[in-house]
Amino acid sequence: MIANETTPLMTNRAFVWAGLLLAGLCALAPSAQAVVLATGNVITGGTPWDRPDVINSFPPEVPAGTTGFANGFKYVATTFHVDVTGTYALKATTTGPSWDNFSVLYHDSFSGAAPLTNVILADDDYTAAIYTNTLPGESGFNGINPALTLTAGINYIFVETSFQLSGNFTGGAYSLDVTGPGNAIPGAVVVVAAPEPLSLGLFLTGLAGLAAARRRRRTS
Repeated sequence: MIANETTPLMTNRAFVWAGLLLAGLCALAPSAQAVVLATGNVITGGTPWDRPDVINSFPPEVPAGTTGFANGFKYVATTFHVDVTGTYALKATTTGPSWDNFSVLYHDSFSGAAPLTNVILADDDYTAAIYTNTLPGESGFNGINPALTLTAGINYIFVETSFQLSGNFTGGAYSLDVTGPGNAIPGAVVVVAAPEPLSLGLFLTGLAGLAAARRRRRTS
């Protein structure tokens, strides 16, 4: 009878411990909150180029050509990498006076003189909503349509430019947000060079010498 009376109590305690363990695991899980990766201004800090062109404003697509207007647009490039492989969303939102922004994503390296080399996707509108000058401009890659998988250890370059070549909305300030399973880290991947065999051999020889010297001190 005593065992039967304590069984529900033990079961309840098991549920409590299981809940605490689950809560702890959730707390350790990577956050999916949007993090500001970079800010910039296409007009004041931009470099002229002939940007890639797309057929549709949404969804993002692989550009097949450029606009043909050499040095007509300006861009700002942000190099970054992620520490966890997974699906990410990259969203550039205009700040200050509204303007019609345009985003291009590259892998490994980027040169404004070769705008189609290493290109992954280009996009005019972040969602299917068409840009209007009454709202902040939004461009980028929502990670859903299509899915955008970024690989840890690979350098990516997010290039922000303008969709329009003339008018009042050809460029301005913007903020770049990144959402995903890991961290988006500004800058290129830091590669740590492996020690050369000769250097490694000298290091091991030095360790062996220190160990021998300690043994001699103990025996003397």
